Amino acid sequence: TNLIGTAAATRLLYGIGRDGVIPSRFFSAVNQKFKTPHMNIIFIMIIEILLGSYANADQLAELINYGAIAGFILLNFSVIWFWWKGAGEKSLTR
Repeated sequence: TNLIGTAAATRLLYGIGRDGVIPSRFFSAVNQKFKTPHMNIIFIMIIEILLGSYANADQLAELINYGAIAGFILLNFSVIWFWWKGAGEKSLTR
């Protein structure tokens, strides 16, 4: 489940970065050979390695769950921001 959480977190960061909510130069970078968000994978792995030395597997699993919740909260805020700026109406009229 830890690998699944890592993959989900990296893809979520990629989507938010691609939309420009967080710095897109770093978070929306895609490896040309493997077509993966390699910077996000490195970022999440560094966080997991640093926290892994202080926490056990159960605590890391909880942290991944809270990270996913925080990521989805940011995603919802970005959708609200997108709608608030009026871009939502423009995309609906296409």
